[in-house]
Amino acid sequence: MHDHWRKHIQFIRDNINKMTPEQMAEEIGVTSYNLKLFLLQNRIFPEQKERNLLLEMLTLKFTKPEYFTPTKDFYKAVGIGQRRFWQLYRGEKKITEKEYRNLTLHFKVSLQDAFEMRQLSLLDNGIFTGK
Repeated sequence: MHDHWRKHIQFIRDNINKMTPEQMAEEIGVTSYNLKLFLLQNRIFPEQKERNLLLEMLTLKFTKPEYFTPTKDFYKAVGIGQRRFWQLYRGEKKITEKEYRNLTLHFKVSLQDAFEMRQLSLLDNGIFTGK
């Protein structure tokens, strides 16, 4: 990481959910385009309010999801395109049942773990709590 960004990383992580990229860029004295590139390259995204099953699965397999770097072979194996994968990773889109199944098979997540991750999602959505 370039020294210029290293001194601003804590500010960025503290304010990613509080300020827009444009506001942060103005505060640290860089262009918003450069800040957005930095955020993408370092996988720093605002927290999502809903659960992200893909991130949970990657955390289960890699401890930190940032450690995983997908390849073209991975995209072909799971049947998910590059753009779709990153939309799922950032929590912009919801994962489908087919995508979830393909990912669990690819990462060799046990059926028990995959089921438990999915069940918690049902409980969080209020299906069993009557909300």
